[in-house]
Amino acid sequence: DKCLKDQMNYTKENINAAIERGDHVSVANIIGTQIRRTTYYGKKIMKQAFIKACMAGDSRIVCLLLRNGADVNEASIEDFTPLKAAVLSNSYQTVELLLECEASAKTPTKPSQDNVLHVALKGGFHPSLVIGSERWDAEFLTDTKIIKLLIDHGASVNQKCANGYLPLSLAASSNRDAVITHLIKKGADVNGVDSRYGMTPLMHAAIAGNVYIVRQLLKYKATIDITDQWDYTAL
Repeated sequence: DKCLKDQMNYTKENINAAIERGDHVSVANIIGTQIRRTTYYGKKIMKQAFIKACMAGDSRIVCLLLRNGADVNEASIEDFTPLKAAVLSNSYQTVELLLECEASAKTPTKPSQDNVLHVALKGGFHPSLVIGSERWDAEFLTDTKIIKLLIDHGASVNQKCANGYLPLSLAASSNRDAVITHLIKKGADVNGVDSRYGMTPLMHAAIAGNVYIVRQLLKYKATIDITDQWDYTAL
């Protein structure tokens, strides 16, 4: 009824405001006095608060919510998981905490969606319809340690993102030198072909002008004679 919905909205506003302030004491008080965690509305508020805390990268509040029953793998209607939210916060401590609490880096996604590794690799990414003109904002690149941690926890290294790029192609395009070898050693296909433009990681590295990544890919047997949809090779 209306009274119950008003109370729910009031509680939701209070806990969201406390999370934004980083006020873990108020969050604990709200959970203890205003939320009935076993009810439908209580579970809904906890779920939304948990995603918000992960997005804020506040590991202290995330830990508090986990102790009070938050589901580490429960996704939103849009398949937005707490782990994806933590990755977007760029908080290594929060991502590490979730993975230690058995958050899954392997959660499958629809072809039209990015998995958690794609989310990490696409930090600062500005796609473009013009080949080679994609932009990367260095200020918003995801911490390399987070990317490696996701890979070490089994994130799919050969699944294409929603834009059709392979993880190795994204890493090559964004000059992520420290990520390239890690991806390859975990099974990334150096000769994999993007569904967008039919390009390979080597082509992306060549366009980016990154000699180190080109050499690394060639070291691991990247082929130079694969052609893209316009019949161009990496040369």
